Amino acid sequence: KNFIVFVEVKLRKNKTFSNAFDAVTYSKQQKIIKTALVWMAENKCELQPRFDVIEIYTELEEINHIENAFA
Repeated sequence: KNFIVFVEVKLRKNKTFSNAFDAVTYSKQQKIIKTALVWMAENKCELQPRFDVIEIYTELEEINHIENAFA
C-alpha cells in the first residue's frame, strides 16, 4: 500500500550467456526511473516508487521476481 511498483520484465530461453537481470543496464535503469518520475508527476502519485525486475526463462520454466532491484 505504500509503494507504486514499476516492473521491467526480461524473457530468455535459458541462462546460457547471462542472467536476464544483466540486461537491465545502468542506462536502462535511468530511463525507467525518468519514465516513472514523469508518470508519477502526471498522475499526482505520492507513493514511494519501487523498481522490480521479473526474469522469465522459458526452457527452464522458471520465473524470478527481484524486488527493489535498483533505485
